[in-house]
Amino acid sequence: MTLICEEYFGGCPKCGHLTLVNHGPEHWGVCDIHQLRWNIGSNLFSNWRAQTPEQKSEAHNRLTAMTEVEPLSEGEPIPGAEDAALVVESLFERIGGAA
Repeated sequence: MTLICEEYFGGCPKCGHLTLVNHGPEHWGVCDIHQLRWNIGSNLFSNWRAQTPEQKSEAHNRLTAMTEVEPLSEGEPIPGAEDAALVVESLFERIGGAA
């Protein structure tokens, strides 16, 4: 079984995860676990207009602490996900549970 990225706006190249972050009119995909970010576009969602100065500053600090990358595309295999799933399945078998 191959696990694939199911995120329309792309996913983390390490795990496939996506969290959306607005910084003004710029929209970013981020993975907090791996500290990675990728640009999604500008002015795609209107909710950025309601951002307070504090929220904008928080988003700026969060984004600048991350490394910019190219995301996985929707439908692209997630690297290492199959191996990770096998490890989890094996652990559940060892403790007598079911995955």
